[in-house]
Amino acid sequence: ANALAERGLPRVPQLAQLNLGGNVIGDDGAKALAERGLLSLYLGGNVISDDGAKALAERGLPSVPQLTQLNLGGNVIGDEGANALAERGLPSVPQLTQLDISHNSIGDEGAKVLALSELARVRAIALRSLGPCVA
Repeated sequence: ANALAERGLPRVPQLAQLNLGGNVIGDDGAKALAERGLLSLYLGGNVISDDGAKALAERGLPSVPQLTQLNLGGNVIGDEGANALAERGLPSVPQLTQLDISHNSIGDEGAKVLALSELARVRAIALRSLGPCVA
């Protein structure tokens, strides 16, 4: 993902949507890709944890204020990552209209912080199957 962000994406500056679902890009890949001026970013199923969500919130999302769609479904984001997204990440993307954080490990605390965050402008929010993963 880092190589794609550093060498591939600069060659297609008009690219607005990127779908890398199910590629196990991890935390560093999520951060690198979020810094690339996209309108739509699909990172579902990529083993992104709280650390990756924090990196997105603190360094990735503030660099793409024009982002309209963000999909982080099917990762391993917990309460800490949800808190970071709610408090620092989501306020930095005022154009966001669609958010999917379904199928993560977000518990009651993270869900509450997300519910109280700046989600009023978001038209579509997917929060299916939140909570600890049970094998």
